[in-house]
This record gives sequence, structure tokens and C-alpha cells, in this order.
Amino acid sequence: MLNEQAANAANTASRIHLGHLDGIRGLAALWVALEHVVTEVLSRADVAALPAVVTSVAKAFSLGHTPVDIFIVLSGYCLMIPVARSGRISGGLSGFIARRARRILPPYYASLGLFALLVLLVPALREGIGTHYDVHIPFIKLDVLVSHVLLLHNMNPSWIYQGNGVWWSVATEWQIYFLFPLLLIALRKGGWIACLFVALVLGALPRHISLGLGEACFHFLALFAMGMIASSISFSPSSSVRLRQLPWGVLASVLVAGFVAVKFNLVHVPRINEVILGDMLVGGATSAMLIFLVESVTKGAKPVALRLTSSQFAVWLGLMSYSLYLCHYPIEILTHAALLHHNIPIGAAFVVMLIVGVPLAIGLSYLFHVAFERPFLRPRPIPIAASVPTSSDEPRPVGVSAE
Repeated sequence: MLNEQAANAANTASRIHLGHLDGIRGLAALWVALEHVVTEVLSRADVAALPAVVTSVAKAFSLGHTPVDIFIVLSGYCLMIPVARSGRISGGLSGFIARRARRILPPYYASLGLFALLVLLVPALREGIGTHYDVHIPFIKLDVLVSHVLLLHNMNPSWIYQGNGVWWSVATEWQIYFLFPLLLIALRKGGWIACLFVALVLGALPRHISLGLGEACFHFLALFAMGMIASSISFSPSSSVRLRQLPWGVLASVLVAGFVAVKFNLVHVPRINEVILGDMLVGGATSAMLIFLVESVTKGAKPVALRLTSSQFAVWLGLMSYSLYLCHYPIEILTHAALLHHNIPIGAAFVVMLIVGVPLAIGLSYLFHVAFERPFLRPRPIPIAASVPTSSDEPRPVGVSAE
């Protein structure tokens, strides 16, 4: 009886519409675009001219690479949906990597080429503008360019943030894809604990054997595994109905509270890397929330989180989130450089960056999406009633990063 209920629940889940996944991507992309505005403006020499309350709120808003945590979980979640439903990777490993390459690489290489051209044409991008951007210089160097072309720039501290500082997570996610089959084997043979254990061990090895790869964030492999596990809970016919109906929303809230406590030093966590702990808490919260939202859609419920992430604007942003991720930073830097060139005071510059720079980044990123991303998207099947990603869908890549 329980198996029949689980199969029916999984079948229902396979027919529901998951627009909120794009909405989550879109909101996270907007978050990162705003966060980079904060990073740039607060790195100006005249930052003391801003009221203390403004700088305090802005700093609180800057949560490092938290958005990319969310996107790595989403990546594992979406890629696992067709596998959870069918029990196999369509086309095997080679087919999987080919689909991922088609999805990620053309827009990435387009952004790489366009940024290199901008650096050659705009002296400020070569010489610096006196803000945080300057740590990304130089970019036009043979070793830096080659490492980015090969998607190995996250392997060396001298390459990882050069040029467009958000590219590092594209390399990290690309490398994680090659371990997806291994995590899937662990999940099938040993269950969720084995899958997460393998991901934690593999993700920790580069940091603990002194390879100097800490900044590459290979512990994201555990976040990817969390997404896989959440997807398996929601979509696998063998998953228990009772398991799906656990209070996942409450768990997500508790984990978010734990992240806030760690991030803002409200609790002391001795002998633990607070950045990694924070990432794990965000990963767990995101995974729990994804299960909660699918269950809400299945039951016809509309909690605030679902209404927010399913809004038309959020979903629209999500459809172009990868392009926004790749393009927003150079556009914001050029906007800020123009303001600095005209000696715009920091307070006014902050406002202009928010009401002009961010919308400009969104608009130009959309044009980039149309030109360099959309042509490589595989068409989604036309739903009879509603649909979720299937083996012919193309989940979006990480889409977001705050360096």
C-alpha cells in the first residue's frame, strides 16, 4: 500500500509545474547583482561619507557566495529529476557531459571573449578604477587566459578571480559534473548518507592534502549531493510518502536561522571553518525548501515562498539568470567607472548604481541571453497540462556568484 501511495505521489509530482525553480534562480541572480553594487561602492576611498546605518545595512546584505550555494543545490536537484524518475542517466556519461557542455560553454566562452575585448578597448578595465574591481587585474595574460579557456582557473589563486570574478564557480560546477555518476552510484548503493559522505570526503580532500585549492570550493560537491537527495525524495517512485510530508519548511527555517547565527557570529563554533559550515547550512536549507515547495504545489497550497518564487518577474529573471550571472559585473563596473570619472559623490553614486546600473545590467544581459544563450537551449516539450524538467530539458547552470 505504501509503495502504491509513493508511486502515485511521484507520478503526481512528475506532472506539476515547477516554475518556482526558475524564480529561485532569478531572485538569486538579482541578489548577486545588487551585492556586487554594494561590494564596489563600499570599496571606494570616500566610503566614510556614507551614513553608518547605510554601510551597516549594506554589509549585512553582503553574504559572500551564499547565492552560489543555492545554485549548486539547484543544479544537483534539477539534474537528478529525470534520473529519479527513469532510474538512469539518458545517453550515459558521454551524453550527459555533451548536454552540459552545450548548455554551459557557449555563453561562457562568449562572455570570456567579450570581456577580453572590453579590456582591450577600455583603459579603466586594464588600469583599475580604485575599487574592489582592481583585484581582478591583470586579465590579458597568457596563463590567465589559457586557464580560463580550459576551465581550470579555479585551481590557482593567481587565476581564480582574474577578469570577471564570478567565472570561478562556472569552473567548479563544470568539474562537479564529472562526479555526478559517482554520487549517483553512492546514492543507489548506500542511500542518502552514503551519497553525502562520499561528496563530503571528495570535497574535503583538496583542502586537507595541502593542494592550495580551498578557494575553488570543492566542498560544493556536498551541496550538489544535497540537491540530488532532495530531488530523489520528491520524485523517486521508491520514496516514502511520509518522508515527503515531513515538516521540510520548518527544517528550512531552522537551518536558515543557524546560518544567520553563524554568519553574524551570534554563536561560537570552535575548530570549524565557519564559511564551510555556513555553506552546508544554506545547502541544507535550500534542499529542505525545494522539497517543501514541491509538496506545496502538489497539494495546491500557496505559501509566501512559493508565491514569491513563482512570480512572473522572478521566473523571467530565472530564464536568463545564467546570462545575468556572466554579464552583470562588467556592466556594473563600467557604470561605476563612469560615475567615478565624473566625480559623482558616493551617496549619489550608490543610488545611481541601484536604479540605473542594475537595470542596465539586466537589460544588456537579456540581449546577451538572446544572442548567446537561447540558441543553445534545447526546446522544452509542450506540456499537456503542466510539466517539470525531463531528460530533454536543460537545467540552467549555476547562474550566480558573489565571488
